[in-house]
Amino acid sequence: MISGTSPKANLLRGAFYVTLCYFFLALFSACSKVAAQTVTTFTILFFQNIICLLLTLPKVWKEGFKTSHPFLHLTRDVCGFAGYFFFVLSLSYIPLANAVLLSNTGPLWIPFIIWIWAKKKVPPYLWGSVIVGLVGIIFILKPNAKILDAASFYALISGILTGISMVAIRRLTRTEPSSRMLFYYFLLGTIFSLPGAIMDFRAAFTFPVIFLLLAAAILFYLVQIFVTMGFKKGKASTLSPLAYTAVLFSVILDRIFWHKVPDLWSLIGMALIIIGGIVSVYFERKYEGKYV
Repeated sequence: MISGTSPKANLLRGAFYVTLCYFFLALFSACSKVAAQTVTTFTILFFQNIICLLLTLPKVWKEGFKTSHPFLHLTRDVCGFAGYFFFVLSLSYIPLANAVLLSNTGPLWIPFIIWIWAKKKVPPYLWGSVIVGLVGIIFILKPNAKILDAASFYALISGILTGISMVAIRRLTRTEPSSRMLFYYFLLGTIFSLPGAIMDFRAAFTFPVIFLLLAAAILFYLVQIFVTMGFKKGKASTLSPLAYTAVLFSVILDRIFWHKVPDLWSLIGMALIIIGGIVSVYFERKYEGKYV
């Protein structure tokens, strides 16, 4: 009898873990959206980071804190924190699905980031995926509308910052364990969010706000766990496009809890961004050794 698990079974299990990860991300976003009606963005991020920091501490204690890439950690942490700050901020003003989609445009911005940061030539076909995604963003933002929702740009800024964070993470994974990357990310996130959260602590410890904050923090930690488990089972180039299942879950949550349904232009924009993002991930992963 042959022992072990087949590559196909591993891929299916990895796909399940990654899809579950983005389901938890959609739930985290929904909890944050409700909590944002009562407490500030800093308070939401403080609870998220301090709880995840404590949960990450035992593993990084065993693997060690020392790093030879403090600048990369700082870049990843600052951009990651700022990205989530703008994302959570946008949740107070725009539909959940739009916020999740625009904040997941990170792959579209990677060619720009590689071009500026690494000063490396990006293949023309990768720029094609960017153009498709940018057209989709225009459909979402609707620049010709009489009232342009400025809060959508918060989510878009989140996506750009996420792209920078993704490039930094790719470089860190060559030498750093995931527990160390997460530890420094949560540590700096806790430090950055604490001053703004202090003035809001009284409101945070009321019910059901405290429940929402704790649920959001635990869900965000589960996102980190399941995305790591998923990418251990299958190739990132195959599983990364599943990130856009978070948009599907968010559309469903929007319909159930806020009775929001995307209009036709938004649906077209979502499709274009997802197509552009998937193509961008595919080519960027395929030529990762050359361009990242």
